[in-house]
Amino acid sequence: RLFQMLRENGVYDNSLIIVTADHGEVFGERSLMEHGVSVYQDQVHVPLIVKYPGQQQRKDVDITVSLVDLFPTVLDVIGAPVPRRLAGITLRKAEHLATRPVYAESYALWQKWGVEERFIDVERAVYLGGLKMVLTTKGRRELYDLAADPNETRDVAASKPEQAAQLVGATLSGSRS
Repeated sequence: RLFQMLRENGVYDNSLIIVTADHGEVFGERSLMEHGVSVYQDQVHVPLIVKYPGQQQRKDVDITVSLVDLFPTVLDVIGAPVPRRLAGITLRKAEHLATRPVYAESYALWQKWGVEERFIDVERAVYLGGLKMVLTTKGRRELYDLAADPNETRDVAASKPEQAAQLVGATLSGSRS
């Protein structure tokens, strides 16, 4: 109905439309419920649909991006300067997006500190080149090949030690203090 209303008012073609979500949800996967308790795909992989002003053709892009890329994208589309210090990159520069790491973090839930030990943990993840490294403050290190295993069921760190080491370094250098 929104798109129809935009069309009826003659503004659809010149509109920037972004559809996304801020997080996923777990329904028992890894013995977790709700959201905000991990950096696994069921919680951080969200839909992202962008329609640019004047865009006529659909284009599917299979590049890992971050929600921090949305603000620079909006600035770029409206012709405003994009500050160099922003964490994100405009989505209209796909050639730069494919080669940079993307980060995710999940912090301990203070509401559950006295309830269950496993929630007193910080998880960090870095995506690069189709791989995803998960690190936790409790020392867990897992590497996933998301193209071959999108549900993160097989840790491939032992079979890809060089890539695991590269992503550990990227995770530790790129995560927030």
